[in-house]
Amino acid sequence: MLSYKRDQLLKKYSETEIKATVALLKKFKYRPENNFLIISGYHIFFTPLVFKLREFSFLVSLTETEISFFSKFKKDLCSLRLSFIDPENNKTHQFFIKGKFPGIEKCTLYKDSWIFTFSFKSKSDFYLKTFLLMSDLISQYKILYSNSNPAVFGSLLLTDILKTDSILVSSERVKIGFGTILSISVNNMEIVVNLFDYELKPGDKLTLTSTKDNTPFILNGRIKELYEWKEDSLFTVISTDLDFHMDYIDRISPYLNVKEIEEIDNPDEITTTHEPDSASD
Repeated sequence: MLSYKRDQLLKKYSETEIKATVALLKKFKYRPENNFLIISGYHIFFTPLVFKLREFSFLVSLTETEISFFSKFKKDLCSLRLSFIDPENNKTHQFFIKGKFPGIEKCTLYKDSWIFTFSFKSKSDFYLKTFLLMSDLISQYKILYSNSNPAVFGSLLLTDILKTDSILVSSERVKIGFGTILSISVNNMEIVVNLFDYELKPGDKLTLTSTKDNTPFILNGRIKELYEWKEDSLFTVISTDLDFHMDYIDRISPYLNVKEIEEIDNPDEITTTHEPDSASD
C-alpha cells in the first residue's frame, strides 16, 4: 500500500516545478555550506534554482578552466547532498541523491557562473517528503481572495495591500492608479487598470515594492496575460505570476477571506524505507 501511495505521488507531481526563491529557501532554513555536488571526490557548492521530482537545477560559480575539467564527468554518476529544516517542527531533512548532470549552461547574468541540470531517479523518501512540504506550503495559498464583479474603483485596491500605485515593468515604471484587484494569491494577482499609453505584453518582467513592519521588500514576477475587462473596454486586466515571498503573504493575509483548503497529501503518510543515500536506477 505504501509503495502504491508513493507511486501515485510520483505520478501526480511528475511535472511540478518549484522555484527556489530566496523566501522559500529562508523558510526551510537552507544553508549553502550544507548543500553541495560531489563529482569525482570534488565538492561543488551551489545556489538552488528549480526543484523537480526527477530533476534539479542550480547555479554554480566556476571558471572556464574548471568547467572544462568537470565537463569530462558529465556521463559519470555523482552525488548531490541536500539539507533542509522542516518549518513545521524544525526537524532536519538531509540526504544524498545519486544521478548525473547532463546539462551545463552559461549564465550571462554573472561572471564565471553556470547553470547545472542534475537528473536522477531518486528512491529517497527524504527528498519526496521535502518536495511535498514545499509544494504544500505554496499550494495552501492558491486562491485567497476573489472578486468576480467589482465596481471600477471599489472593493480591494492594490494601494490597500501593497501601498503602491505603480509597478516596474521591464525597467519602465508604470502608474496604475488605484488598481482594483480581481483575485490575489501567493503566486498570482489579477488587477484592473487603465494602461493609458503603456505598451505591455505577456512575459514582461515586473517588480512590486512594498513594506512589512516598515521594512521594504521586493516582489518579483512576470505578466502572464493581458485582456480587456468585460465591464469596461477602457480598462485592462493584468494577470501576473509572482515569485513566492513570505513577507508578501504576511502583508496580504489581513485583507483576505481565507477559505478552508484541503491538504494535497500528508508527507507523513510516506514511511521512509530507504537509506538517505539512494542510488539511481
